[in-house]
Amino acid sequence: PLTAALPSPEDFVAEGGPMELWEEGEVAECECGHLIAEVSARSGDLRRQYDEAVLPRWDAKELGPPPGFDEFQHAVCVVTSRNYGEGEADAGTSSMVVPGVDMCNHGDPPVNTRHGLAPWGDFVVYADAAIPAGEEILITYGRLPNRLLLAQFGFLLPGLPERALASDAALVRVDGLFDAEEGAKPATAASEAEAERRWEEGPGPTALGNMARNAIVRRKEDGRVARWQPATLARKAAEHLGGDAEKQFGGLLERELGAYSTTLEEDEKELARGGASA
Repeated sequence: PLTAALPSPEDFVAEGGPMELWEEGEVAECECGHLIAEVSARSGDLRRQYDEAVLPRWDAKELGPPPGFDEFQHAVCVVTSRNYGEGEADAGTSSMVVPGVDMCNHGDPPVNTRHGLAPWGDFVVYADAAIPAGEEILITYGRLPNRLLLAQFGFLLPGLPERALASDAALVRVDGLFDAEEGAKPATAASEAEAERRWEEGPGPTALGNMARNAIVRRKEDGRVARWQPATLARKAAEHLGGDAEKQFGGLLERELGAYSTTLEEDEKELARGGASA
C-alpha cells in the first residue's frame, strides 16, 4: 500500500514535482538565477553520485542489473521530497521517512498541528488546537522560502499579494558591486556557472570577507562570502565598501529586476489578478 501511494514518474510530470525532474527549458522559465543555479548544482551532484558511487558499488549478482539514471533520479526525488529532518539546532538532525504522515501537506507556521519524535521512539502528529470538521490537517517543514519548496518539492505556498512569507527574503547578486559594467542578462545554468567562477576568482569574496559573520551570508562548505545575499545584507555590503552605498545598492536592484522578462508593474498586476506569474 505504501509504495502504491508514492508518486510515479507520470505523477511528477503531471504535477510538477522536484525541479531536478524538469526539462531544462521548464527550469529556465522561472528566470530566477539563484534557483536555476541551485537546480543545476543539485542535478549535477546527483549525476556524480550515480556515476561515482552507485554504479561502481552495485553488486549485479546480488541485486540484478543496476537502475538507469532516470530510475535512480526518480527514487531519490521520491525519498527527499518525503523525508523529515528532526533534531535540535547545532546538535545534528536525523532524516526519516514516516509513511502516512508524509501525505500531509505543508503550511507556513503556525499550522494546526505539531509533530516530533516521542520519548518512546514513535513519530507523533497531534492537534495544536481543536480542528473543525472539514479543515485540512497541515504539518510544517519549517519556515522555508518558496524557492526551496519549488526546487525540492515542486509546489509554492500562496503569499503575495496578500502577504509575503516570512522566509521569502529577496536575494540579490552582490557581484554587481565589483562588475558594474556587467548589465542585466537572462539567467541560464551556463551563465550562472560562469558568473560564479568569476566571483570566486575576483575581488569580491576577499573585499567582503572581513565583514561580521552575522552581516553577510557565507557558504557552509568553506565559509567564503556567497555571491547571492538577502537584499538587506546586500545593502550592508554596499555600505561596507564605502562610496555612494545607496546608488550602488539601487544599481544591484535594477540589475536584478532587469534580468526578468516582465516588469515589476506587470508582475504586481498579475499577482493582483491571482495569476501565477512572479
